[in-house]
Amino acid sequence: HSATGRYNDMHSILPEVVISVKLHSSLQRALAFLFATLTPWVFANGLAASTDFAALESQGVVIRAVRVNVGNIFDLSDPAEDKRIFGWVNTLHIQTRPALIEATLLFRAGERISRQKIEETERLLREKSYIHDVTIRAVNIEGGKADIEVRTKDAWSLALGGSVSSAGGTRKTSVDLTEYNLFGTGLRLGLSRRSDSERKGTLVEAGTSKAFDGWTEISVLWSRFDDGSRRAASIVRPFFALDTRWAAGASADRNNRIDTLYQEGNTAAEYRHLSRTFNVFGGLSHGLIDGWVLRYLLG
Repeated sequence: HSATGRYNDMHSILPEVVISVKLHSSLQRALAFLFATLTPWVFANGLAASTDFAALESQGVVIRAVRVNVGNIFDLSDPAEDKRIFGWVNTLHIQTRPALIEATLLFRAGERISRQKIEETERLLREKSYIHDVTIRAVNIEGGKADIEVRTKDAWSLALGGSVSSAGGTRKTSVDLTEYNLFGTGLRLGLSRRSDSERKGTLVEAGTSKAFDGWTEISVLWSRFDDGSRRAASIVRPFFALDTRWAAGASADRNNRIDTLYQEGNTAAEYRHLSRTFNVFGGLSHGLIDGWVLRYLLG
């Protein structure tokens, strides 16, 4: 994924470190040769894509149509991936719905091509845990118009985990099950079970990042253990893109548990710990202006 420096958001900015050293002349020539050799290869393997979109943007090319192609985890048309076990994995996996990908696109048919929007859309898609790869390209370029083709490749979205341990006569067990793309809708659903000498119980969490307008994130958490319980919920509409004009959110958390103090292996005291928290925030922005973004947050 390529991007230009001033369009990068804070998550993608890399610090620039300049080191001044004196190199032997032969080493300088070797490095110059290596750079000259690798540069064409680097651009041939994807970095030139942003240059192509920059050229189309400068020409004022308009998006004729947007086509979304969602690929499964393995491409069975590729001889290297055409294996029986890979076919079984594809069968078990429910593919991401194209509408979910379309809702994440920052560009639409009828708009002029914007390199910044193309690159930022790639970043947004790559952030999804259920997407393995993203390719966006312009095709059928003629008459001042072009089709934009968005190809994604799914990742396995079901995470399983667990552990069993025993030490000093104490046994600990845990089981975790989380689906990050329930039925291809982008919904997250998780279930955890914990058990040890001090506490045991269950935790359930669910969430989505595509509520209401397609950019609102909702998450809920519920847990019950033999020493207490917890309830939490949040709703956030973030600054999802550089040109986003507003953001807002709220969250609430209630935690009720009993903390136990031990002395020589015996219960010495128990204290109830009850906490309630509530947070709310809002933000405004003029959007992306000359490559810069200024945001005002209050919360």
